[in-house]
Amino acid sequence: YLDMAVVTQDGKANYVISGETADLSDREYIKKALEGQKNISGVVISKVTGEPVVVEAAPIKSGNSVIGVLIGRR
Repeated sequence: YLDMAVVTQDGKANYVISGETADLSDREYIKKALEGQKNISGVVISKVTGEPVVVEAAPIKSGNSVIGVLIGRR
């Protein structure tokens, strides 16, 4: 992975390695993960680096509720 991030319910990503933040609320892979679906994006242009990337997204759950998303950027 190039970086990983925890994304809050409002779509704000906080990256682990770079320390950067980004609003990913408009990305389909975030919307699906917030609905509870693991998924992988197609090739998208990163809002952080401006480079083509593929993102893996998984919901973070507490009980039956989705409280955020874990993403990995490749």
